[in-house]
Amino acid sequence: MEKERTTGEKEGKKGFSLVQKLLCLSIIPTVALGVVIAIYAAASIVDGMQDEFLSGLRNSSLFIRSAYDALDEGAYALDENGDLVKGGLNVTAQEELLDSFIKDTDMAVTFFYGDTRMATSLIDKESGKRIVGTQAAQEVTDAVLKRGEEYTATDIVINGSNYYACYIPLKNGSEVIGMVFVGAPSEDINTFITEKVRNIIILCLLILALVAVVVVRAALKISNSIKDMEKAVVRISQGDLTTVIDPKSLKRSDEIGVMARALRDTIDKLSEIIREITRSATVLMKDGHDLENMASQTSNTSDEVSRAVEEIAKGAIVQAEGIERATGLVSDMGEQIERIAGNIQLLYQTSEQMQSAGKYAEDNMKEFTVSNEQTNTAIGKVAENVKKTDESVNTIADALSLITDIADETNLLSLNASIEAARAGDAGRGFAVVAAQIQKLAEESNSSASQISRIITTLSADSANTISVMDELSRNLEVQQEKLVDTLNRFHDVSGGIVSSNESTEQIHKQATDCNESRNSVIDIIQDLSALSEENAASTEQTTASMEELNATINLLAESAKSLQNLAVALENDMKFFKVE
Repeated sequence: MEKERTTGEKEGKKGFSLVQKLLCLSIIPTVALGVVIAIYAAASIVDGMQDEFLSGLRNSSLFIRSAYDALDEGAYALDENGDLVKGGLNVTAQEELLDSFIKDTDMAVTFFYGDTRMATSLIDKESGKRIVGTQAAQEVTDAVLKRGEEYTATDIVINGSNYYACYIPLKNGSEVIGMVFVGAPSEDINTFITEKVRNIIILCLLILALVAVVVVRAALKISNSIKDMEKAVVRISQGDLTTVIDPKSLKRSDEIGVMARALRDTIDKLSEIIREITRSATVLMKDGHDLENMASQTSNTSDEVSRAVEEIAKGAIVQAEGIERATGLVSDMGEQIERIAGNIQLLYQTSEQMQSAGKYAEDNMKEFTVSNEQTNTAIGKVAENVKKTDESVNTIADALSLITDIADETNLLSLNASIEAARAGDAGRGFAVVAAQIQKLAEESNSSASQISRIITTLSADSANTISVMDELSRNLEVQQEKLVDTLNRFHDVSGGIVSSNESTEQIHKQATDCNESRNSVIDIIQDLSALSEENAASTEQTTASMEELNATINLLAESAKSLQNLAVALENDMKFFKVE
C-alpha cells in the first residue's frame, strides 16, 4: 500500500502545478488581450485621425469652393493675361482673399485650371515666390479631371514636402475644368498622431500591469487555499488525523471555505471514532489475554484432577486425599469459570459498542459523501449561471452595434448639414454650428460605444476563465469523492471484523456455560465417590470420562481466547494507520 501511495504521489507531481495553471489561464489571456487591444487601438487611432484630418481638409475644400461660388456666380475661365477668373473676380490676383481662408493655420490652398496651379498659398523654398504655373501629379489629375472624383492622400509630395491633401473637382456647371486643393504638412500631423498613439499604448500597458497584478494576487490566494486543502487531504489519506486546517481557509465564505469547514468536521469526527475504536481494541486484547490465562490455568487444574482420579485406584487413603484435593480444585475452577463468564459478558458489551461506533462512523462518511456530491452540483449551477451571463454579454454587443450604426448615420447627416451650411454662406452659419454640435455628439457616441465594446470583451474573457476554474474545481471534488469511497470501504472492513469478534464472543460464552455445567457434574461425581467408596472403580471411570470431556471443552475455550486475542491485535494494528492527538 505504501509503495502504491508513493508511486501515486510521484505521478501527481508531473506536469504543471495548480498555481502555474491558474497563472497561465489568467496572465497569458490578459497579456494577449492587452497587446491586441493596444495594437488595435493604435491602428484605429491612426486610421481615425488620418480620416478625421482628411475629412477636415475636404470640408475646407468644399467651404472654399462654396465661398468663391457665393462671391461671384460667373464661370471659371482664363483672361487675356492668363489669370484664373470667376466672372468678374480675378482669383489669381486676389492672393490676400485666398490667404484669408487659411489664416492662422498651417494649411495650404490652391486653385487649378486643368492640371496647372493658377492661384496658391504655397511658397517656393528657393525663390520665395508662389508656385503658380506648376502642374499637379499625374495620379491626381487622372482621378479628379478625368473621372470627376475627389482625391485624398496622406503622403503626397508638394514643393519638396509631404502633405495631407484633398483635391475636389472645380466645375462650370457639370463640366470639370480644374481642381481645388487644401493640404496640411504631414510632419506636424504625424507627430500629433504619434503622440496620441504613444499615450494610448502607455495607458494600455498601465492598465494591463494593474490587471496582471490583481489577477496574480487572486490566483495565488485561491491556489494557496487549494494547496492547503490538498495537503490536508493527502495527510488524512495517509492516516494522519492530527492535520490542522488553515484558519484563513476556514474563514472564507466561498466553496473553498465550505470544503475546509466540512473537512475539519470530518477530521474531528474521525478522530473521535478512531480513539473510541482504539480504546475498545485495547480492552478487547486485554480481556482476550486474561481469558487465555484463565483457560491455561483451568487446563492445568484439569490435569491435576485427572492425576488425582488415577491415584484413587491405588488405595483408599490415597483416594480420600485425592477426593479432598479434587473438591478444592473443582471449587477454584468454578470461581475461575464464573470470572471467565463475567469477562466474556463485558467483552460482548464492548464488542457491541464497537459495532455501534463503526456504524456511526460509516453513517457520517455517507453524509459527507452526499455533501460532497451536493457541492459538485452547486458548482455546476454556478458554471451554468456564468454561461448565461456570457450570453447576455453577446446580446448587449448586438445592441451596441446598433448604437454605433446610429452614431455613424448621425455623423453623416451632420456632414451633409455642414455642406449645406457652407453653401448657404452667412445665412447658414447658425445651421453650421448646430451641425458641428451634432457631429460632436456622434463622435462622443462612437467613443462611448468603443469603451463599452472593450468592457464587454473583457467581461466575456472573464466568464470563460471562470468556467475553466469551475471545471478544474469539479475535477478536484471527484478525486476527493474517490478517496471518501475508499475510506468508507475501510470502515466496512472494520465493521466486518467487529461482527466477527461479536460472533466469537457469543461462541466463547456458550462454551463457558458448557464448562460450568461440566463442573457441576464433576462435583456430583466426587460427592458420590465420597459416599459410595465401594463403587470406587466405577466412579473412577466415570470421573475420568468427565475430566476428558472437561479437557476438551477447556481446549476449545483456549483456542477461542487465542482467536479473540489475535483479532484484537489485528484491530489494533489497523487503528495504528491513523494518527490522532
